[in-house]
Amino acid sequence: MAAMFGSRRLFILMFATFWSAITGLFVFFALSGIIGQWRSQSFVPVRATIDSIKQTESHDSHGTSYGVAVAYHYTVDGKRYDSTRLRFGQMSSSDGWAEHMVQQYRPRSHPTAYVDPANPASAVLQRGPDGMDYFLLMFLTPFVLVGVGLWIWLGLSWRRRTTPEDFGILETPTMTRVWPSCAVVPAAALGGLGLAEFLTLFPIA
Repeated sequence: MAAMFGSRRLFILMFATFWSAITGLFVFFALSGIIGQWRSQSFVPVRATIDSIKQTESHDSHGTSYGVAVAYHYTVDGKRYDSTRLRFGQMSSSDGWAEHMVQQYRPRSHPTAYVDPANPASAVLQRGPDGMDYFLLMFLTPFVLVGVGLWIWLGLSWRRRTTPEDFGILETPTMTRVWPSCAVVPAAALGGLGLAEFLTLFPIA
């Protein structure tokens, strides 16, 4: 039993490490984009000129996603700067969104760019976080909770080396009682909470 528990714990450790690494990368990307957009609210508006813009496509097993490749320039204190950033944390989206961006930022048009006063080379055409930023965080939260639940299970199970079973069993001539260990309860609770939150993101019509 102890050997079986040890091999299972090693497997969960490897899975938790892999899960946390992948989830952490997505969380880092999401947070860096949101933080950048929050910072951009204090950027200084300047007149920009769109040099070029086009709709891009990327294909994978899940279908086609669309993006925008834009190039523009602006002048700060008599010096020209070039940028290709629409916003921080820019991601692919639907073709309707991409078409709207292409129509909004036509070549040779003069939209407002927002420039970091501490670093004039850093600019965006859209400032402030939007709904997709918060949706991405909500989407990632269940995956974070599952990872936390796995690490809690591992931490508590490592402290309980003398009783490695996930469930306690008490047998009597008339009945058998089974109860979860202290390592299973919080991990299962977090996993269930993460699953419930994930399902709420996709309401059934």
